[in-house]
Amino acid sequence: DKTKGIQNDTEVTATAAKKTTAEEVEENGGIEGKDLAAWVGDNLDSDFWKKGVVAKSTITDAAKKAAVEAAIQAATKVEDITDPKRTTDAEVLTPNDGTLKITFADGSSLTVTQKLYVYKNGSNKPTNPDQPTPEDSVVVTYKAGTGVENFADKEVLVKKGTSETDLPEKPNAKVDTAKGYKGDVIWTADPAIDKTKGIQNDTEVTATAA
Repeated sequence: DKTKGIQNDTEVTATAAKKTTAEEVEENGGIEGKDLAAWVGDNLDSDFWKKGVVAKSTITDAAKKAAVEAAIQAATKVEDITDPKRTTDAEVLTPNDGTLKITFADGSSLTVTQKLYVYKNGSNKPTNPDQPTPEDSVVVTYKAGTGVENFADKEVLVKKGTSETDLPEKPNAKVDTAKGYKGDVIWTADPAIDKTKGIQNDTEVTATAA
């Protein structure tokens, strides 16, 4: 009784509110953003954005890292809350920071900062090896062979499944007529590109003439 105070034998029980998943994640070391890559025209859904949320690299305890990763995988939604929202309408090779919001299974949430690179089919291969590229990309290297005027090797990113006839950004190879070659430029892929499945591996494509 607030007025009379305690008057009888009494049990006093200590309780505490259950921690939210977001609080538990923070206590276990937290999360951070991971830069992602997509193709022009790709769909940016929750499953895609979830790849942009990872356990912090500073977590050294394996059990804590596993707990954070489990919470990420069990999350109900990851969404881009950047203003304006990011899209894949056009190529973006120098992106600004964006913000992702991850909502955990209990409804609690956290945010992380990361970037989204958007490539067209045939974008130049990044010079920075740490820059992310689409998961389904391969590198095509165009090279000058016998019978054509020399040109510098050109490396481009190509989407898996692209047919040999649709390979993008081929150099303007010219027959070396000064050395007696003639006819048309012939492009040869190594390894050969499957006519049904399209390109599946990093490939050298060499221009030659007879």
